[in-house]
Amino acid sequence: MDKVDNCVTQENLERIGRMTLFNDILFRNVAKDRDVARLFVRLFTGREDLDVVARDTQYSVVPVTGQRGVVMDLHIVDDEGSVFDFEIQDYRELHLALRARWYHSQLDWEHGPESGQEYDSLPQVQVVFIMRHDPFGQGRLLYRVRKEAAPGLVYDDGSHTAFMNVGAADDSALGRLAHDLVQTRAEDMYYDELRKQVRHYKTTKEGTKRMCRELEEMKMETADKKARMIAENLLKFGMSVADVAMNTELDKAVVEELAAKKGK
Repeated sequence: MDKVDNCVTQENLERIGRMTLFNDILFRNVAKDRDVARLFVRLFTGREDLDVVARDTQYSVVPVTGQRGVVMDLHIVDDEGSVFDFEIQDYRELHLALRARWYHSQLDWEHGPESGQEYDSLPQVQVVFIMRHDPFGQGRLLYRVRKEAAPGLVYDDGSHTAFMNVGAADDSALGRLAHDLVQTRAEDMYYDELRKQVRHYKTTKEGTKRMCRELEEMKMETADKKARMIAENLLKFGMSVADVAMNTELDKAVVEELAAKKGK
């Protein structure tokens, strides 16, 4: 039995118990649920009549031109064809506005008109960054970017950007969501949709096993990346492929591949 199969350890269970929805592993599992995706759409639009027709976590858009792709935390299409990207941001972003611009460009590329279609086939797109810190320092719960062609003249191109500061949670509908996102216990959450899924992944046998497996897979991926970095450095210093493989415990074929790249 390998390490991933034998993953339900006390250490992993305690780590899962400390997680909030700002944790990538917990969020991507919870947000797969249709009711959770619908909750996000309805809260950020203020419309209770909207439903979800497509949803994906860790949704990847890779441009064919070789440019930088994006991986979206929660990608949703509603029953009116509008597109949403929700990003859970646990760290300070140096170029947040530019990142938002790039995500919009990728969503337009992904959902844009096909050959022969008019531009009005472009969907409404909303990119929302949900953040632990206040990106603008004004103490607001929600910042919505407003575009104007002239003072008082709204310029609506169908692309919308918003930033939620969970540190300013209040008793509004969105404020309660902000509150729920930073809780470690399901019973402390307001929304049933989130409470149900968080309880599943933190307390049931099936849910905790899945979480533990993903934790172990993440650890192994991190260890592999570290071993490859060490191997690349050892190769630069002239160590043989065989010795690098022995010291890093990487397969010889992997080290040979790294050496071949180094020689290009």
